[in-house]
Amino acid sequence: MAFLSSLQLPSATQVCVNLPKNLLKKHNFAESLLDDIVVQNGKTQCFDRAIIAPRTCAIPSYADDTRLYDEIHVLEIAVSQRKNLDKLEEALFRAFPYALILIARHDDAERITLAHFRTNAADKSLNVLTDVIHSRWFDANAPLPLAVTYAVLPKDNLYAFYSAIFDDIVMDNVRQVWPEYAQTAQTARLALQLYQIYDKQRSEASAALKREKQMHHCLEYNRKLLALQDKIEKIPSLCADELTACMASYAPNLA
Repeated sequence: MAFLSSLQLPSATQVCVNLPKNLLKKHNFAESLLDDIVVQNGKTQCFDRAIIAPRTCAIPSYADDTRLYDEIHVLEIAVSQRKNLDKLEEALFRAFPYALILIARHDDAERITLAHFRTNAADKSLNVLTDVIHSRWFDANAPLPLAVTYAVLPKDNLYAFYSAIFDDIVMDNVRQVWPEYAQTAQTARLALQLYQIYDKQRSEASAALKREKQMHHCLEYNRKLLALQDKIEKIPSLCADELTACMASYAPNLA
């Protein structure tokens, strides 16, 4: 629990509520997803570890026309494999009516996932995920590289508190690609999305190059790889509008 320990949450926020598979089944979780959750000593390794709320730490809730952040729950799950983890996490985010800080453990590693959401206009009990961020995998037994502690996080409201953790993960992720990245977390998020588009194209071109037998096609793929590498190197210098325009031309659904 490297991340949970590093948060240094007030003792009043800390709980330990087990969420058994039978409870999750009532929320229409697929059996294939539930099978990935580790069971140890007869207990499903899915726990609500902390509740960050006005009543537990005096941070005010946040509400506007589309968002309600009145509690943040810290969930911890242990999984037997990573293959279906994204789907399992999405199911948890959709099932919980609160903001989640989700800590997933696999063997001796863990990652943190957060998701911003808005209230479903047709059904106020449901949330619509608007932005999801995954940290990289960390050694669960080592000090966490993220400098996120309760003491330094903003206490203006729960949305600001949650957003600060979200942004810190974004910045850590972007600096794995560009160590000197110096723009805002909001711009960094767009930069990462564009990088993923280019990186996927680069992987596809590289795989095609390995299969190609004709010289002129090999040269074409090499040119494409060089062009993609050049685009990736230029991403850190692009502003938010430029990043959005680039994504619109390659992947309109991300614009």
